[in-house]
Amino acid sequence: GQARTGGQALSRPLALVRCSAERVSGERADPACSGPAGILPAAFFAALFFSVHPLRTETVAWISDRKDLLCFFFGLLALLSYLRFAGRRRPSWYLLSLSFALLSSLSKAVAVSLPALMLLFDWHPLERLRGRGGKAVLEKVPFALIALGAAGIAFYGQASKGALAGIGELSPAARLALACRTGYFYLERTVFPQGLSGAYPPLDRIPLAPFRLAAGASL
Repeated sequence: GQARTGGQALSRPLALVRCSAERVSGERADPACSGPAGILPAAFFAALFFSVHPLRTETVAWISDRKDLLCFFFGLLALLSYLRFAGRRRPSWYLLSLSFALLSSLSKAVAVSLPALMLLFDWHPLERLRGRGGKAVLEKVPFALIALGAAGIAFYGQASKGALAGIGELSPAARLALACRTGYFYLERTVFPQGLSGAYPPLDRIPLAPFRLAAGASL
């Protein structure tokens, strides 16, 4: 059902992104990339972990949070199309990547990281930032504009619902502590999936031991 669909939607793009990166960069491709399906074991197990982990139940099994799956799916397709563009230099692949990036950003604002991920691919394994790397950077401008638009919409939506704290409400130290707590909160529930809930209270109201705060800071 929903879980099987979610796993299939993730495993294939994961495998294709890795295979395409290896082929474009000229590195020796994994033998699994030559298969008709191109399903790499690493991609399969990553999708399987995502599908069956209790923390991702809402994303995989419930339509109410399908935005996470859609964002990830279109984001991977945007990266795949970009890798094809980098290898073949056809404008159609660039426009396709831009379209998938827009769909990913419309699904969830976390897709704002796509331009940075593309620059990481340009650095390695594509090595497009050497020499005349300015052109590769300029190619990310439309993606950055989409990311800024998605971030602006997300900020406006959160602010209109009173979900954002004002600058004077939390000190810089409190904001840093909250960021550390957030990182540890999700890491802990990934390793030890207990105390899960459909809605959690604000993290600033949850007691946190000092060692957990330190663990979150180390992330």
